[in-house]
Amino acid sequence: MGDSGELIIGGRPGAASLTLTHDNADDYVTTIIATANDAGLNASIRVATSPGDGGLSAFLGELAENFRSWEGTRTWSSWGRELTASAAFRSRGHVAITWSLTRRFAEEEEWRAEVTTVIEAGAEMSALASEVAAFISAATDPA
Repeated sequence: MGDSGELIIGGRPGAASLTLTHDNADDYVTTIIATANDAGLNASIRVATSPGDGGLSAFLGELAENFRSWEGTRTWSSWGRELTASAAFRSRGHVAITWSLTRRFAEEEEWRAEVTTVIEAGAEMSALASEVAAFISAATDPA
């Protein structure tokens, strides 16, 4: 995790990453900025989520619990589908998560940017789920 207002997912040298940054929060909605980074790509979008819904951290926690593999792709999306995570189990105990940032206007896509991060399916995924939960919690409870 970067500073308390930022969480970087992936980002090993030469690899794609997704950066989450605190934007705004109240009792009902937490807004974060999701930024996809890869060679020649830097795209950002605002994402609304509920502080108490579990959301992305619950999705990642479920992936960690099923670290021995699964068939197909598992998907999570934010309320407005601005951010989508599609996870597929790969060989050697790793999960590829494709992060899609989508800007919509009147139910039609304006643009979409995607990056894929690869994460170890067991302990690394559990740690990521905890980091995301702490990140969202910190956004709603400023120190």
